[in-house]
Amino acid sequence: RLESLFHQMVSAVAYLAVVSFLFEPLPTWDALTSREVLFGTFYLGCLSTTFGFILFFRLVEHWGAVRAATTTYLIPPFALLYDYLLNGRIPGSTALVGACLIFPAVVLVQKPKTK
Repeated sequence: RLESLFHQMVSAVAYLAVVSFLFEPLPTWDALTSREVLFGTFYLGCLSTTFGFILFFRLVEHWGAVRAATTTYLIPPFALLYDYLLNGRIPGSTALVGACLIFPAVVLVQKPKTK
């Protein structure tokens, strides 16, 4: 399980590196070593990604793969909420309708089966 995850992450890094080198100019050394870039890389790569994977694998262990995977559908509605709260952007009507459809769908999947 961990070997598969490791190979997925290495493949993703290799793919993103190739794509970024093809379509983006090379950054300067000063830009790569700035405090903001180093902190952002550490935070996203080490803290939030690590925490997210640990939490997700715990959910898979306790809930099963299908129920745990449905939690990822909650990311867009919460992104809309955070964008509104932090930036004051009001989402469009289709985004609100989509978010309102996601919640009952996730609840239906999360509902325990009765026999």
